[in-house]
Amino acid sequence: MNGDARSWWVALRSWWRRDGLVLVVRTFRLTAAAVAAYLVSRALFPRTQPLTGPLTALLVVQATLFSTLRMGVLRVASVVSGVVVAVFVSDAVGLTWWSLGAVIAAALAIGQLLRLREQLLEVPISAMLILGIPAAATARIAETLIGAGVGVLVNVVFPPALRSRSAGEAVEEVAVRTADLLMRAAHELPHRPSREEALRWLQEARDLARYVDAADRAVLDLRDSRRLNPRAIREMDTEPVLRSGLDALERSIVAMRSLFRAMADGLLEERESIEHSPELFGAMGVLLEDLADGLRAYGALVRADAEEGGAASDAALAEALDALRATRAHLTELLIVDAGKSRDHWMLSGSLLADVDRVLRELDLEVRARQREQWRRVAAPRGVLRPLKALAGRSRPLDETILSS
Repeated sequence: MNGDARSWWVALRSWWRRDGLVLVVRTFRLTAAAVAAYLVSRALFPRTQPLTGPLTALLVVQATLFSTLRMGVLRVASVVSGVVVAVFVSDAVGLTWWSLGAVIAAALAIGQLLRLREQLLEVPISAMLILGIPAAATARIAETLIGAGVGVLVNVVFPPALRSRSAGEAVEEVAVRTADLLMRAAHELPHRPSREEALRWLQEARDLARYVDAADRAVLDLRDSRRLNPRAIREMDTEPVLRSGLDALERSIVAMRSLFRAMADGLLEERESIEHSPELFGAMGVLLEDLADGLRAYGALVRADAEEGGAASDAALAEALDALRATRAHLTELLIVDAGKSRDHWMLSGSLLADVDRVLRELDLEVRARQREQWRRVAAPRGVLRPLKALAGRSRPLDETILSS
């Protein structure tokens, strides 16, 4: 197998492990729900071609059992509301241009009152269909109930997988993207980049918010995937683990923005009255590299904590934090020397070192150790013992905000 074929095969296997199996399972669940709804509807209404039931089943089946139940209730409520409005108007005045407009307006108003949201338009659609064929009212309601019931039953019989892995990957992605930015800045700093380049780093740090938002949605999806899911009974609830890790990463990104802001405002601003030694810029570059290593190790640690039997240890993060503290001490000495040139230097130096300290506090291992013990005490009464035994053997605690999530 040549190089191109091998890389293609590796990429295909990676896609299959990450997305392929999930896609196949979801396709099976949707297909099974639609076919089952059709067969049940056909058995109850043998002289018709009941497609409303399969359609409802497709719309109802969601990624989680909780969202499936919610969608089923909304779907049934919208169809029943529309049918009731249409039947009432049809019996009273029949189908005319003004009765059609009245039905649509009334159906939309009822949908707003019932807060049907994404199913709002289903109310006037059902009303319009029944207004033209009043005899189909009973069949449409029955098929909708069948489709919703079958959709919920499919999710109970074939419960969707918990989203722990995807949520862990999303949280780690935040750390990796942040580390990549710091590493790029670290490689450019020894060459004394311009203020415009420092502002570009600042903008890229602000753009990291989209990865934080994506990870936040993934953690919320994980929480929803556990609700009413039989698979969650014997699985550790990793949502607090990931939430605390994501919160720490988000606060670290805020500190990074402040750090780049300080660089852009003074440390890299080219003014004749401000001169910094090449050694200072080299130390700042090493500091950013150590920050990148620390954040990358922290992201991997959070993901490993969230995955049962994770193989990662504290060693990588502890080593990165030790290196970061040593570099910070060296940079402090250099900044004190440079800060004697003007009062502005003292303010800039203090801001830079304060931002580094904020990141060190977010990634502190001792705080994680204390919080892990608290989390174990909370989780153990709920019967989550087997996963905790694996975690107890590793001295990797959780972030200080885990219990408040």
